[in-house]
Amino acid sequence: MELISIHIPKTAGTSFFHTLQSVYGKKNVIRLDIKSDKRVFINHKIYTEKKLPIYTKVIHGHFTYKDLQDHFEIGTDVPVITWLRQPTKRVISNYFYLISVLHSITDPTLQNKDIVKRIQKTLLEFAQDPANQNRMSTFLEGLALDDFTFVGLVENYEAAIEALAQQLNWKSYKTFHHNTATYPQNAISSEEQDLILSLNSLDNTIYKLAKQKHRE
Repeated sequence: MELISIHIPKTAGTSFFHTLQSVYGKKNVIRLDIKSDKRVFINHKIYTEKKLPIYTKVIHGHFTYKDLQDHFEIGTDVPVITWLRQPTKRVISNYFYLISVLHSITDPTLQNKDIVKRIQKTLLEFAQDPANQNRMSTFLEGLALDDFTFVGLVENYEAAIEALAQQLNWKSYKTFHHNTATYPQNAISSEEQDLILSLNSLDNTIYKLAKQKHRE
């Protein structure tokens, strides 16, 4: 194991996953997800083994560090990295992304019931649901920013990738841009944006701290 990448939703995770594959090899970078009910998925398939596949060099996906350590024996010396995004933009992007995913599935029987439930709401109703608040803080639970080898900011993605490559001594890498669909920003008032930010105060604190560290 060479790297642990915690992917917070709507923080350029798909793009970064492909960059990791370009560096470490497609087979050696696995998509790992640990659900809230503790089910484990590798590359989107249920996984019940006690050990990760022997060829694994990098894990990337939706999981907390604590859940990862509870499920697998991974040395605490393995570097951990993550990406953050301005909280209001992340929530709004998450909402419209879920809508786009649902609309892309034409067969209603194949539509994810959880996604349907989550977006049968207005943007503000979605944001006011506690399950959708402070998601960055939730994923980073158990680790301080100083515990991470690298914390990138989506707003400075290209420059951050270059800095990470230098830090980890990547000889070469490719950048990708996936899931970059825009949303109607003019339909969201400044008051609504302020409300969303206030509902994610923990995330905002972490984000501002990360921005400050990038300036140092």
